Amino acid sequence: MILVAVAIVVLIAFVGLATDVGLLWVARLRMQSAADAGALAGADALLSGLATAPDAARAATTANGFTDGAGTTANSYNVSVTVNDPPVSGTHTGVPGAVEVIVAQTQPTYFLRVMPQFAAIPVSARAVAIPAPAGCIYALDPTGSQSFLDNSGAIDSSCGIMVNSNSSTAFNVNSGASVSAVGGIGVVGGTLIHGAVSPTPITGIASFSDPFSPRTVPVRPSAPNAPSSYCAGAQNVTVNGGAASYGPGCYNVTLNGGTLNLNDSGNYVIQGATLNGNSQLNLTGGGSYYFTGGVNFNGAVAAMNGSGAAIYYFPNGMNTQGSVNLNGSGSYYFGGGVNLNSGTFNCGGSGSYYFNNGINVNSGVTADLSPGYYGGGINVNGGGAVINLAGDGTYYFDGNVIDDTNGTIQSQTAGGTPTYVTLYFDQGTFTENSSAILNLSAPTSGAYEAILIYQSRTNSAAAYINTGANVTLNGALYMPDARVTINGGWVNAYSLIVGYDIVDNAGALTVNANYTSLQDGPPIKQTALVE
Repeated sequence: MILVAVAIVVLIAFVGLATDVGLLWVARLRMQSAADAGALAGADALLSGLATAPDAARAATTANGFTDGAGTTANSYNVSVTVNDPPVSGTHTGVPGAVEVIVAQTQPTYFLRVMPQFAAIPVSARAVAIPAPAGCIYALDPTGSQSFLDNSGAIDSSCGIMVNSNSSTAFNVNSGASVSAVGGIGVVGGTLIHGAVSPTPITGIASFSDPFSPRTVPVRPSAPNAPSSYCAGAQNVTVNGGAASYGPGCYNVTLNGGTLNLNDSGNYVIQGATLNGNSQLNLTGGGSYYFTGGVNFNGAVAAMNGSGAAIYYFPNGMNTQGSVNLNGSGSYYFGGGVNLNSGTFNCGGSGSYYFNNGINVNSGVTADLSPGYYGGGINVNGGGAVINLAGDGTYYFDGNVIDDTNGTIQSQTAGGTPTYVTLYFDQGTFTENSSAILNLSAPTSGAYEAILIYQSRTNSAAAYINTGANVTLNGALYMPDARVTINGGWVNAYSLIVGYDIVDNAGALTVNANYTSLQDGPPIKQTALVE
């Protein structure tokens, strides 16, 4: 009987030990879940910039039952939540963007407390999360059938494709079409596949939000105030060859092969200007130049030069031939339409530019344009018409940009130096027609890093990109409320497509993911647990 009693005591001790160890293990699993959630939330906060890593991480651990400095429902010992940004231990020590979370709480025992040293046992869990590359192609429509549609093209993406629609036919690939995505394919709803798709899409994923939603909206540039147009009486100025110079005043100007210099500081009012033959009008003083009347170019070699720091105000727009050089540090305003009929048009200076009613670039014309406001959009009417987006920055549009057959739009200076641009469409959209040349690169740093074409989040104008061998697009097509239709592909180091719906009709579309040129690496990131 003594042996039986001893055996029962030993058995009870082992049962007690197993019970306490089991409870400690369950507590640690709960703490690990809280630490994982905290690390992911902290890393997400760093990516979005909407909260600090410690605040976001501790909010997540609280939601999972562990509040820093407080006990839990079944345990009066206080919880400790430590957040390190970046981590101070492990394989990611000091790595920017990584977040380490340690959740610790002393756990009481029940059977082991008969031994005082085991009455309570410290338990902790640790997790580390880092930013990781995410997808390249996002269709954001939450309900649409065929939100992602490949009719007959071949899409090859070096990272993932994400489709947010909950429709049973959200992701569609027709017979003869193919889709390959190295980063996988995730679909909230279902698929309808008759072509070749690799890998097999994962359906039923959680819905997701716009990956670029933290990016700010560009501010519309302001038009300069109109200068004073008061004139007691306009003086008629005619130059028939040779050169003449006039100070500030009010003039009607006719140039017949001559040169007129209006280069003094002060205010000029030009009630009308006609440039015949090889005339030249120089406007390089300070103050303002207010063309209350029209400007007529009647010579293919006529020139207007305005490179000062003045206000250049053309309320009626301009119809040009010859050479127009308005490329200084001043403010340039065009109230009416600008029609470029021949020659060159240089508005590629460091000043501010405001085109209120659109630009038509006709056959054979080269136009250099700087960041500014382009109401009415731009038509590149083919036939060798060229637009150089000659300055780094944001081009703000309230109208369509159409690059017609054999036209060219490129982000570079007149001398061929690359520029880095964002085309923002508050209204209107971008259309690239077949056989046109398009060569654009997005900014490599700053608020619009990696965003090449940015269409307002409430602008549903459908975009059409008909591409070919003469097209290079390095940057994101970000059109979150628009249907984006692509015919063909383009050359790129990296590209992303974020649209409401995405359609590929024909040709080979390759989406690369070489982000080495970008200051912040992959422009769309997700977080991943690594420790």
